[in-house]
Amino acid sequence: MPSATVARSDALVSAPLGEELAMMDVDSGSYYLLDDIGTFIWEALAAPILVSDVLAQVRAEYDVTPERCEADVLGLLESLHDKGLLRIGG
Repeated sequence: MPSATVARSDALVSAPLGEELAMMDVDSGSYYLLDDIGTFIWEALAAPILVSDVLAQVRAEYDVTPERCEADVLGLLESLHDKGLLRIGG
């Protein structure tokens, strides 16, 4: 999956809520909340981006091992995709 291109779904609205980010899926009416690291990753998804580039940005910003970074970021991206919040393939 690091070679895949990902981007945010178009059916979302979001707003900062302190250090977190509140999002609403317009189609389903579901609400989601991302913590500060999730928000950092969400901001990286503003335009289509390679997963490997997201991983590099997270490693540059946070003190995390490459293995932990990949496991956590891929887990979040999979969760976002499962909820329909992330497009794979640009």
